[in-house]
Amino acid sequence: MSFKTALFILIGLIAFACQPKETIEIKSDYLPNHHYTFIQEQNVVNTITYDGPQEVLAEILEDGRNNPTVNKNNNSYYYTIKTKNMRGAGVPLELEFIETSDPGLPGGLKFFGTYVFEEVFFDSVAAKTVDENQRRGLLYYAQNLVTNNEYPRQSIQVGESFSQITPMEFPVGNVPIEIEINSKYTLKKVEDGRAYFDIVQVFTLLSDDNVTTLKGTGKGQTTFHIEKSFFTKFSSEMEMVLKTRVETMDITIDVKSETNHKTEIRGN
Repeated sequence: MSFKTALFILIGLIAFACQPKETIEIKSDYLPNHHYTFIQEQNVVNTITYDGPQEVLAEILEDGRNNPTVNKNNNSYYYTIKTKNMRGAGVPLELEFIETSDPGLPGGLKFFGTYVFEEVFFDSVAAKTVDENQRRGLLYYAQNLVTNNEYPRQSIQVGESFSQITPMEFPVGNVPIEIEINSKYTLKKVEDGRAYFDIVQVFTLLSDDNVTTLKGTGKGQTTFHIEKSFFTKFSSEMEMVLKTRVETMDITIDVKSETNHKTEIRGN
């Protein structure tokens, strides 16, 4: 390669690198007078393996449990959120479950609240034969559901990343195991009004009991609708292996899950 050719290529690379990159603002907003349709599915396989004295293992079998014990759960949620005209600083909204795999969340169940200062607050639920404790529980569930759709507000360019930390509790018998999921979102491209991210997840054990260990990772993709300021697609696969000891029994819990979320948005 001649010096002139090498110099031409070098100048071209420098010019390309110096081109301004598109910056997008990440924010998850509920816009006034819009209709959001959510379809969420999650398939989970939970395998529990016991290892310990033979007499204790025999008791497990006598209780009707297998070793290993394999549980499969397929969860699905189909619900809508409808927003109205702004009222003061807030946007009134209505959440309605259309169809779910959870018998405690029947189709037709409605929640009413307000989106204000980048947060959703539910204050009432329309449901027959629901006492005060059940009402509080349903409101808490709806609040967590929409909180999971929230992301940190920030500006980002292609190639840059942001992280989101999600705390969780994982029950083992009567003992809650605290873990943390660190999700790193890297912007791969911006195209046709959409921003496309790759996701890498790492699970960290927070509980410190000297007998519990945790290894867990996940990966996925998500899509952000720039004009509507909302993430409209999410898919991920993860595996987590937790090992602990309860008295004389060693327990290994292997959790594998596949998650797919899709959101359709239209003006009222």
